[in-house]
Amino acid sequence: MSETPFASRRFPRGKRCRAKKQSHRVRPQVERLEDRVVPSYFPDTTNGIHIFEDQLPSGMSNAMVQFLAAHTDGTQKELLSQTNQFRAINPNFTVLHYQLGTSNSPFDYIINDQWASDWNYVNQQESWFAHQTYSGEPQSAGDLASGRVGNSTGLDLADIADPAWQQYTLNQVFQNMAATGSNGWFADSYTFGIGGGGLDGNIPTRYQGTNAANPADWPGGVTWTTQLGDWAQAIENAFAQHNATYGTDYKFIPNLDARVTSWEPNWYDNANGVPFIDGGFLEGFGEYTDTYDWTLSMNRGLNLTDNGKIVIMQPYPSADPTTAAGQQQVNFFLGTYLLLKGDQTYLNIDYGGGAQYFPQYGLNLGAPTTPLPSNVSSYLWNGVYRRDFQNGIVLVNPGSATYTLNLGGTYQEVEGSGGGTLTDSQIDANGNYIGGSLNYQNVSSVTLTGGSAVILMNESSQPPDTVFSLRTDDSLWQRTASGWQQLTPAGAVVSISAITDASGNDDVYAVAANRNLWEHTPSGWAMLSAGSFQQLSAATNASGAAVVFAVLTDDSLWENSSLFPGDHWRMLSPAGTVLSVSAVTDASGNDDVYAVVVNHNLWEHTPSGWLFLSPGSFQSLSAGRNGSGQAVVYAVLTDHSLWEDNPAFSGGWRNLSPAGTILSATAAAPDEVFAITADNHLWQYKLSSGWSPTSTGSFASISGENNGGQGELFAVLTDDSLWEYSPSGWAMLDAAVLAVSAPRRG
Repeated sequence: MSETPFASRRFPRGKRCRAKKQSHRVRPQVERLEDRVVPSYFPDTTNGIHIFEDQLPSGMSNAMVQFLAAHTDGTQKELLSQTNQFRAINPNFTVLHYQLGTSNSPFDYIINDQWASDWNYVNQQESWFAHQTYSGEPQSAGDLASGRVGNSTGLDLADIADPAWQQYTLNQVFQNMAATGSNGWFADSYTFGIGGGGLDGNIPTRYQGTNAANPADWPGGVTWTTQLGDWAQAIENAFAQHNATYGTDYKFIPNLDARVTSWEPNWYDNANGVPFIDGGFLEGFGEYTDTYDWTLSMNRGLNLTDNGKIVIMQPYPSADPTTAAGQQQVNFFLGTYLLLKGDQTYLNIDYGGGAQYFPQYGLNLGAPTTPLPSNVSSYLWNGVYRRDFQNGIVLVNPGSATYTLNLGGTYQEVEGSGGGTLTDSQIDANGNYIGGSLNYQNVSSVTLTGGSAVILMNESSQPPDTVFSLRTDDSLWQRTASGWQQLTPAGAVVSISAITDASGNDDVYAVAANRNLWEHTPSGWAMLSAGSFQQLSAATNASGAAVVFAVLTDDSLWENSSLFPGDHWRMLSPAGTVLSVSAVTDASGNDDVYAVVVNHNLWEHTPSGWLFLSPGSFQSLSAGRNGSGQAVVYAVLTDHSLWEDNPAFSGGWRNLSPAGTILSATAAAPDEVFAITADNHLWQYKLSSGWSPTSTGSFASISGENNGGQGELFAVLTDDSLWEYSPSGWAMLDAAVLAVSAPRRG
């Protein structure tokens, strides 16, 4: 093997223009980005089925905690120590503090981060409770002596208009949210008293039937529903003041039940019919399958989601999910949820308590292409309710009629089995769910009986893109269609680079902890060299086979290719010459590699040899293609400007962003690059349209890919979470990730 020092070569294409002295069209300095889909509490639910668990059991295994942190968005009733377990894996795991909204009881709840009861104190405040007689505010001595309103469990309804009770409750809520690290208040049993609901024994007439909303049954015409609205507004006012004063972002989420009481007004709406509450917990929502109640509840639910409110939908199947009847109910709840789903809409189908999970939760329907309507009738299609998504459609059929529908094309009908209470045995060694399964059947027509729903995936829907992630414990993992697979144990790998070869096989090259080089293919692991390796960049050669360009710790550059004889290795540049590289395969099958050399100049190596590109001061590179399939390179200089060298440009070089703006960049689709800006936000540049903001998240590293002409991105944030960005939007993939490599697909 002959050495190839840079200084001794002459190159047939000649010297390119210098990056720092060209006159270029300079893009504007990046400005403050708009709020977009970014990781946060109450995360965006545009894509996917998002799960918000009810109270979780204590003493869960590490595997269970890991699974729930990665596959659900939050829960309620958690001590801070429990919450911290989840946030160590997913820092944005959302938790609600649980406390009754319109009543008090002897039962324990979390007070100052411990399970306790304040009943001994509250029970002495007689004026804080509702009574059999009621003469208005403040209650009279006769009212206070007439006996309380409540139920046989010990719950007593509060006089929610009493200022002292309101202040005590708010003080408790703020103290308890702060102590537990909670993000909001789940005010349970908030609507008790409407129609006598939640009460038993001697129920005063003013709560019975429709009287809770009848001014004639209430002193001064101030009904129970009016008082519910007034109390909710007082809570929102107090939350707004607290958030502004202390920099918090607490949310108020009352339990609104199933929203099927026709005479009950939307007491949480303002004068324009828009909800003023932050959101609602819809318990039992979707359980009413008759057309009237289902339509009524859907329109009330849509009034929340269509106005950007947080909604948590929690129905309860009456049949075991392992039965056909149980799966029909699960599908109906899922279909109803998908019709209701807005930007912050969550689901928990609860059968049997404990952590809940169903195999359908992993479906990737993509973002909805049918917008949210203000009235569910806008979804009507051939007698059923239909909503279209990027990757499929959902059909829901409330009522009792049966419809057989021609779909106008072939779809994959999704049929689930299993699900319900999650156990350790339902999580495999790689952290994948095995407690249920999905079957897919190609159909061009479907029959929906009353009270049923169906999810149909596009026939062309593809399995999730493969990506390799290096976790913070230095273990290597691969995401495939069947989930995450662990490729190495902890402490084994320090650097990776992946590529998809011409046969569609995903290869990853890995620098091991001892600096040896290994390659993983679908056939398994193979050791390539015992050398001391530092940095890698994978591509394919003229035959379509995977190759790797490797910088060793002595700063020499080598290439491993099946086209080379013998051990398949060739030295491209000797020791002391190369700092880092980025490789790409052009449309002609040539494997090009761009190299930052020890003096920070830039060179390019093709099958024809070396070419000097620029004496600029280069920091990092990402190679890609232009619209003609030619190799290009996006280069971040040491002054944090971004430049592109592209044969299609006059003079070769073009400045894409000025000094002080760019930390790193990655090529994606042809003529497209993603960049982390100086504020750690993410921007996207397309030759056809220029710069556009992508996310205001805090990004650490990114890896782009070209997927059929569509640019996609895998991103590690500064909290070590891993996210995927595609035309469907953002999706969280994993936590505790150090680095990621997306196999280039041309």
